[in-house]
Amino acid sequence: MEAVVYSLSINVNGVKKRYIGSTISFETRVHQHLCKLLGRRHTIEQMQSDFDANGRQVLIGILAFTNLGRQHKLEHEFQVKYKTYDERYGYNYKDPALRAYRSAAGLPVFQKSNKGKTWKQRKKRAES
Repeated sequence: MEAVVYSLSINVNGVKKRYIGSTISFETRVHQHLCKLLGRRHTIEQMQSDFDANGRQVLIGILAFTNLGRQHKLEHEFQVKYKTYDERYGYNYKDPALRAYRSAAGLPVFQKSNKGKTWKQRKKRAES
């Protein structure tokens, strides 16, 4: 099965800010992003705000096709390449896999939230 690494870009004051993700169902995943953005309920608040403030335009692109076992490694490589761990350049700033890059750049490191988690999920996380 083939996977896709994709980018959603919003031009903010001359800077192309990106969200980079991967999926095995590109059309479905892009549709989910667009429905959330157009409905003003995207979970990445800064991306939603930039989308609303900049003419509600987003550029969608495919960065790479890859096999299923390599998709997350390649996604991570593109996130580092485009510095999407930094809010100035992108929207992957809460991704736990990018904490080391945020720390090295002197940026605050976000901790995973318990919001919306069940009691069992919170307890399991606290024990780990």
